[in-house]
Amino acid sequence: MHMQIEEDIFRKTLLDKEKLEPFGFAKTEKGYFYSEDFMDGHFSARITVDDHDDLKCTVWDNDSDEEYYPIHVRNISGTYVDQIREEYERILGRIKENCCRAQHFLYAQSNRIAEEIKNRYGEVPDFPFRKMTDYGVFRYPGNGKWYGLIMNIPFSRMFAGENDQIIEILNVKIKPEDRTELLRTPGIYDCYHMNRNSWISIVLDNTVSDEDIMDLVEVSRSLIVNAGKPVDVNPDIWIVPANPAYYDIDKAFRKIKGVDWKQGQGIKKGDIVYMYVGAPVSAIRYKCVVRKTGIPYEFSSRNVSMKRLMKMDVLKEYPADYCTFRKLNEFGIRAVRGPRRVSDTLDEYLNRI
Repeated sequence: MHMQIEEDIFRKTLLDKEKLEPFGFAKTEKGYFYSEDFMDGHFSARITVDDHDDLKCTVWDNDSDEEYYPIHVRNISGTYVDQIREEYERILGRIKENCCRAQHFLYAQSNRIAEEIKNRYGEVPDFPFRKMTDYGVFRYPGNGKWYGLIMNIPFSRMFAGENDQIIEILNVKIKPEDRTELLRTPGIYDCYHMNRNSWISIVLDNTVSDEDIMDLVEVSRSLIVNAGKPVDVNPDIWIVPANPAYYDIDKAFRKIKGVDWKQGQGIKKGDIVYMYVGAPVSAIRYKCVVRKTGIPYEFSSRNVSMKRLMKMDVLKEYPADYCTFRKLNEFGIRAVRGPRRVSDTLDEYLNRI
């Protein structure tokens, strides 16, 4: 029987990448790597961290130059193998103590999404279930209604087979007319244990990108916020990020009229969009109005995926030193990783110039 040593030790933690190199991890093309010899140099613990913050931990038999599997087999025991396990667990424990932060959920993507929800809306999960203490609910404070639920379940609960590996899923509310199209997306499924017509389940294993998940969270939250209200015809106001490393932002926005951009969930015709240009600029540079949405456009690369575009007109250009990331911090914005709504006070500041 397989022993999940690593899962037990790193349960409900999130790696802090800023602490990896000071601890001794080496930066690689695909993430980070750490190796430490033990048992008088006969074995080594080898730990890799990929670009999704997921850990892969192995014990290597340095004498035979191959992976040492017995420590992960529960029914293999004895003085020698037990000592190897203890030394290995001690190394992992130091990594946890020095490089990790306590988190709400089991897996890296689940915790990243929870962190982004906190950054974007200032809302954290609560855990209302007595028996399912790891099930986290995200609520809109204005009415107490759910817009998200993260739960961990055995793989076999959602999929055929006898695989009892624990997975985490996020349930979010959707518009029923979007259901068929969403279910064509890898990683998105009929909702587990909730109304399938108006909710979906997303498996939090990095199949669906953080950006796309946050687009769906935005829709779910907006449906809860506006539940029972008349349809809002007033424009919403957004910050949308742009990465100058991938795209010549200034060249694109010299066009002024009819600028094409990836459409975020919830953005509609008539909305105002402030374009935040990332490092090295790190500032809001343009104010735009959305003229058209829902333009079909299929594109996917390592850095971005798009299914539809919106068309915008540029209303205003800001000096790079007017609304910097430091200034955004004063308005409570700690990160700009996806489309997010703008507060009235920030909108007022941006309209002064």
